[in-house]
Amino acid sequence: MGHSAVAPGTCATCHNGTTAQGKSLGHISTTASCDTCHKTTGWKPATAGHSNVTPGTCATCHNGTSASGKGTTHISTTASCDSCHLKTAWKPATMNHSNVAKGTCATCHNGTTASGKSTTHIATTASCDTCHQTTAWKPATMSHTSVAPGTCATCHNGASAIGKGTTHISTTASCDSCHLSTAWKPATMSHTSVAPGTCNTCHNGTIASGRSSIHIPTTTSCDTCHSSTAWKPATMSHSNVAPGTCASCHNGTSASGKITTHISTTKPCGTCHLTTAWIPATMDHSNVVKGTCATCHNGTGARGKGLLHTSTTASCDTCHLKTAWIPTTVSTLDFPVEAVFSSLASTASTYTASTSDATGNSYLLSVNRSPGPDKTNTLIYPTPLKTYAQTKVVEKNGNVVSTDNNEVFYTGGPFSPYGNLNDLYGANNYMKVTTQFTLPATGRVGSSGVLYKGRNYLNNSTLSFDTWYAVWSLEADTPTTAWLCLSIDIAPANVAVAATSEMECYKLDQSGSITGFKADTIEGGVNMGFGGDTAPVISSGDVAVEFYNANIDHYFMTASADEAAALDSNSSWGWTRTGNTLNVWLSQASAPFNALPVCRFYGIFANGTVGSHFYTVDAAECADVKSRLDWGWGYENDAYYAVQPAGGACPGGTSPIYRVYNNGMGGAPNHRYLMSQADVATMVSQGWGSEGTVLCGAP
Repeated sequence: MGHSAVAPGTCATCHNGTTAQGKSLGHISTTASCDTCHKTTGWKPATAGHSNVTPGTCATCHNGTSASGKGTTHISTTASCDSCHLKTAWKPATMNHSNVAKGTCATCHNGTTASGKSTTHIATTASCDTCHQTTAWKPATMSHTSVAPGTCATCHNGASAIGKGTTHISTTASCDSCHLSTAWKPATMSHTSVAPGTCNTCHNGTIASGRSSIHIPTTTSCDTCHSSTAWKPATMSHSNVAPGTCASCHNGTSASGKITTHISTTKPCGTCHLTTAWIPATMDHSNVVKGTCATCHNGTGARGKGLLHTSTTASCDTCHLKTAWIPTTVSTLDFPVEAVFSSLASTASTYTASTSDATGNSYLLSVNRSPGPDKTNTLIYPTPLKTYAQTKVVEKNGNVVSTDNNEVFYTGGPFSPYGNLNDLYGANNYMKVTTQFTLPATGRVGSSGVLYKGRNYLNNSTLSFDTWYAVWSLEADTPTTAWLCLSIDIAPANVAVAATSEMECYKLDQSGSITGFKADTIEGGVNMGFGGDTAPVISSGDVAVEFYNANIDHYFMTASADEAAALDSNSSWGWTRTGNTLNVWLSQASAPFNALPVCRFYGIFANGTVGSHFYTVDAAECADVKSRLDWGWGYENDAYYAVQPAGGACPGGTSPIYRVYNNGMGGAPNHRYLMSQADVATMVSQGWGSEGTVLCGAP
C-alpha cells in the first residue's frame, strides 16, 4: 500500500493489530507514533531518537530482543552501554582503560574482541602495555636495552618499524654503528675511513648537514679546514688571503669578528694581526693623541697597569713611549740576558716575595730552583737534555694554599728550553716547545723578545689548541739596575676568551747579580702581585641552589634568587630544594679575571612533556650547542660565572664542579651539577654517567 498520503501521527489508525499489523510483542515500549521512528516506505531501517533516554537504561531495549544487544565478540563487561557508546551512534566507542589490569591487554585486543597486533607489528610476546599506554596506541615507547647489537634492521626495516629515510647516508652498517638504543639523535659516525676530499658526498645539506648559509665562500673540500673527528675547531690557511680583505669573512657572522672589547678602529685586521695567529698583535701607536692611552689601555680594551705598577693617576705617556712600555731614558747600560737565564737554570736558588690583600690576609710566594740530572723524555725530545726542577709555593697567613711543581728540559750554551712537565695538569700532560728563539747576550732597558712558543699536550698525545708564549723583557728600575722579566702568556684558541699571563722579574746589576725578586702570579683565580703592592680581594663567591622534581625525576640548578623564590612558592609545580648548592660568581666584577660566563640552555623532550636545562663554561661547546638547533637546546642566558678547567683540573683557590648525565633515562636528558665526589658516586650507582670536572667554582 502507498502510505505517501497518510497524515503524520495517524499510523495506529490502521496499524492497530486488527486492521493492519501493529507493534510486535518484542517492540520497544513507547506511546510515540509509528512514524517517529519508521518511514512510510518501509518498517526497516528504523531510527529512534535516544536524546531522552535515561543514562544507564540502554539495556532496557538493547537486550537482543527489543533491539540489538551485545555481539558475541563484545568485550565481557557489566557496564552500561553508554559507558563507552554514544546516543548518536555505536561507533566510534571510547573505553576507559584506567582500571585494566597490567599485562591483560590481549584478553580483549586479540583481533576478534578488539583490534590486535597488525601484520607489520614487531614480533614480540611482551604485553601491549610494555610499550603502549592505556590512553592511546601512539606514541609508543619501546625499551631497546636487550636488543642484540647489529639486529636493528630486523624491526627497523620500514615495515615493522621506521627504517632509513630516503636521505639517509648510503651504508650497509648496522643502525647501532652510529645511533644509540635510547634515541636516534644525536648520532655519532666514525669518519676515520672516509676518503679525503669526499666529504660533500654526504655533507651536501640533504643527506647530512652541509655548509651553513653563513659559511665562508669556498670550493675547497671540507677536510681542507675541518678534521674528521669534529667540525670545530677548524684550521684555515690564510696565506692566500688578499691584504685588507679580512673583514669579508671575519665579520662576526661567517667567522669571528671583533669582540666587544676590541679597540675602536676602522682599520683592516691585517694592520695589527698576522695571517698565522690573532696573538701577538702589533699596533702602530704613532698617531695616538697624547694623554688618551687609557682609552684603550684600561685592562679591557687592551692591557692596563699591572698589579706591580707604581700608584699614579698620570697618563701612561707621561713615562712610557709609543714604541715601548719602558722608556730608554731610564738607563743606558747593557745588562746580561742569556747568562742570567743560564744561571737561573743551573744554580740552586730560592726567591721569595710577599703581599697582602684588603682584608688583612698576608701572602708569601716562594720560588725554588734546583738543577737535576740529564734526562731523556721522548714526549719532549728524543735525546738527553739538561733539567732543573722549579717549585712555586704560595702561603696564606702561614699556611700553604698551593704548590706548583715543574720539571724543565733545556740545553745550555746558549740557554734554550724544550718543554716541561707540570704536576698541576697530571703526569700525562706536558708542554712542548714548538718554536725556539735565540736569547741575546745583553740588552738594554726597553728591549724584549720571545724566548719560546709552545703547545700543551693532553694524555701524551692530544694537542690542546691554546698557544703559550714566553716573552722576556728588560724593565726600568734605577740608572744602574733593571728588572729582567719572563712573562708566560696564554693565547686561547677562542679569541673571545680573555688571555691569561704570569710574570717573574729578577732585579739585576750590570754584572748580572740578582738582588731582588717580584712576580705576578695567579692564585685562587685572581692575578696577585707579589713584591709589596696590595693584591685584590679574593671573592668567596655566590650560591646556586638545586631543586628536584619527583614527577619527572629531574634536577634543576639556579643562581637566580627570583627563580628560586618562584619555585619555593609554587608547590604545584613539583619542585623542592635538595639542600645541594654550588659556589659560583653572579657577576664578572666579583669573579676572578679568568672567569667566563656560563651558558644556560633549555630544551623540551619526551614528545614535548619534559623540560631540561644544560650549562657549560666552554665557549666552543656553547657555540656548538647554539648552532645545532636539531639537538633541541635553546640558549636562554649567561647564568653565572665560573673558571674553565684546564685538562680536567681546577686552578688553586677554586673548587671543582662535576657533571653527571642520566643517559636519557625517562626519555629526556637531564644533567646534575655536584661539588662532592661522594654524590657523583651515588648518582653513578643509580645508572647516571660521570662527565668529570666541567666548572671551577668559588672556594
